[in-house]
Amino acid sequence: MAHRVGPDVLGGWRRHLCQGGPGATPDRHTDAETHERTTVRIPVHPAPEPAAQQTRRRTSLEWSFVGSIALDFVVKYKNKVGSVTWQGRVVESEEDFRRYMHDEVRPRLSDAEASFASDLRGIAMTGMEAKFVERFLRSAALPKPWEIGEALAECTLRDSGVVHWPWNTVRDRRTPRSSLPGADLVGFHSNGESAQLLVGQVKTSAELASPPRVMRGSDGMRSQLSTCAMDLGVQHSVMQWLHARCTSGEMRRLYVSAMKRFLASEGADIVVVGVLVRDTVPNESDLRAAGQALSGKLLPPTQVELLAWYLPIQMSDWPALLQGQST
Repeated sequence: MAHRVGPDVLGGWRRHLCQGGPGATPDRHTDAETHERTTVRIPVHPAPEPAAQQTRRRTSLEWSFVGSIALDFVVKYKNKVGSVTWQGRVVESEEDFRRYMHDEVRPRLSDAEASFASDLRGIAMTGMEAKFVERFLRSAALPKPWEIGEALAECTLRDSGVVHWPWNTVRDRRTPRSSLPGADLVGFHSNGESAQLLVGQVKTSAELASPPRVMRGSDGMRSQLSTCAMDLGVQHSVMQWLHARCTSGEMRRLYVSAMKRFLASEGADIVVVGVLVRDTVPNESDLRAAGQALSGKLLPPTQVELLAWYLPIQMSDWPALLQGQST
């Protein structure tokens, strides 16, 4: 069955990206199952292939965030209805997950704390003072699982190379939580030529039921994504928030480009992203109902991407994991 070529948030534009261009040779075969092994840096939804031809893929896309590491995952399910795409990703390696949490997610959560800790360590003059500093720093409240889930979602989207966040510090990162109702994620999707407003929601759940409660109801992801996409009041707050932060350089270019597309489409040409973070067995039911419902409400040019991450370490252990403690 032929697959229409079009844009998606995880890969910019599909033009030959999934195979590196016309005539490119696929990488070494790694999986004879029906699941496709890939990495978070592969920003595409490749067309289905026979199991024997499925490969590990990398693209030649020039990444916007140099130096970030890839989180290895396996695609367990994926589907598309209308302008809505959903995908379930499983991280199988505990070692890779621990490293990603330490090297990528932890700094995203604790950049302000790291500066504070460094200052205190520099002031301490004796061994006794240094020991007290470490004990004092450990007394700080650990981040909650939902905070970790949001930071992980931001990092993995950033790693796609086509998602750009207009903040640099944890203090600024948290601002939308209080001032932008309906939007956990606020930024831009850009393929290098033009940009779109990106808004979204992140939900974290260890509930065994599928779909979990965080996907349902008036405060669930499905309802909140509709609000992000259709409520002009929410979009006004988002654009105003971005306007105050995108005043120069690349961020100003992205803002102007996204605003042009937003205005020309009367608010429809945007990217809406929903990320569900889980520590359970993968199940397409987590996303299917939301994807099908949104496909009937959010029509092109609006693009909707739903992602579920299934992680190898229990959610209750994530805070200790970020502190480098054994779990």
